[in-house]
Amino acid sequence: MKNLVTPIININGTSGLELLSQTRSIMSALSETKMAIRNAMPNGRDFYTQGSDVLTNARTAFYERLETIEDMRKDFEALAISINKQIKDARQ
Repeated sequence: MKNLVTPIININGTSGLELLSQTRSIMSALSETKMAIRNAMPNGRDFYTQGSDVLTNARTAFYERLETIEDMRKDFEALAISINKQIKDARQ
């Protein structure tokens, strides 16, 4: 996945507060996605007829996806911090 590029707040672009709001909305949605994945974590009762390794493999796949979502959330958190710094610097 490519790194996020921080926009530069300027008079002709989207306001810093709007960029920050958008980024926070993304972070919130990713947090909700993580909760939804956790709530759908594979249950042993749904896999036991398929053998002993199937549940482990299913849960591993879910944990990998949780990690991917958390990595994305961290990326957007870093973006929000960068945008917020520009907003603060412009006020000084």
